[in-house]
Amino acid sequence: MKPVLICFFVLLCLSKFRSQDTICFNDNSKIAALVKKITPNEIEYLKFNNPNGLVVVENKSIIKYVRYQDGSVDSVKIYPLPSSIHYYEFESINNKIFLDRNNLLYKSVVLNNPNLKVLIKTYPFEATKAELDLKRKEARKQKSISLLFGATAVIAGYAGLVGLSNSKKSTGNDGAILLSSAAVGFTGSILLYLNFRKKEIKAKKELVRIYNEMK
Repeated sequence: MKPVLICFFVLLCLSKFRSQDTICFNDNSKIAALVKKITPNEIEYLKFNNPNGLVVVENKSIIKYVRYQDGSVDSVKIYPLPSSIHYYEFESINNKIFLDRNNLLYKSVVLNNPNLKVLIKTYPFEATKAELDLKRKEARKQKSISLLFGATAVIAGYAGLVGLSNSKKSTGNDGAILLSSAAVGFTGSILLYLNFRKKEIKAKKELVRIYNEMK
């Protein structure tokens, strides 16, 4: 009878041990807990040895990871924000897009057009997908036009150098005319390039706002 009671006691202890969560802090100290809620910035838990006590709220910036009773682990990650500020976020709930200069970032990875297209397809709200895709196409269109004018500016700049070289070598007006025309073309192309880049960024900002609105 005694061996049976001992086995029962051991199994009971093991089941209690496994039913606890473990929170590891940045200083490597650990605490047995019962995690109740996780928000983007905080974690709420009960102390395992006092499950009827007050709920403890900790800022996630001081937590390294949480090991749950089923053995799974949530690690705290740091992701960059556009203003070079960093924030702590659990990887499992970090699902927002950020705009850093002219790049769209998702989980600190730059989104190119194909990846953005796939990400939009996985958006949970069907009614918003079409609007997001429209902004994606608009941003891509503005980028293509701006690159076209950027290339035109490069060509105009090269033509200006040729005109400058010719004006030094000859006494005619051909070089001066070419230089003047190239300068006008270069200036106009640069202004148009900047204008369409601004429109591209505006479309991306709208995309970010719409995507993150319901997240």
